[in-house]
Amino acid sequence: LLIGPRGLTPAVDRIDRLRSDAARLGYLETFRHQPCLLHLLPASWFSGSDVGFQIVCRTGLVLSALLAAGVTENMLVTLTIWCAYNSIRQVGGQWYTYAWEAQLSDTALHIALLLCPLLAR
Repeated sequence: LLIGPRGLTPAVDRIDRLRSDAARLGYLETFRHQPCLLHLLPASWFSGSDVGFQIVCRTGLVLSALLAAGVTENMLVTLTIWCAYNSIRQVGGQWYTYAWEAQLSDTALHIALLLCPLLAR
């Protein structure tokens, strides 16, 4: 990973900053400004290994495969995928700030809110 502990731009500093913002402002206010859930995971998952990133990426992969296969089609699954992707995007820094990344993420959120039923399958 480019943002892992041995990557070009380790994300540990960004995650620590999110933790301090959440402690100062509250979790909901922090999420409203920077939608990321990685600061809720244990710090040890990011300091010396990529365990935290692997869990978030694998969760998104499994849920995306289930959604694409038609096994589950609901807003909660789509929002979970969006949260997982946006969490990586928020701490990715310069590697995830291109126009397509933001556009894909926002489009997925709009699809989840407008087209998917709240609970189905």
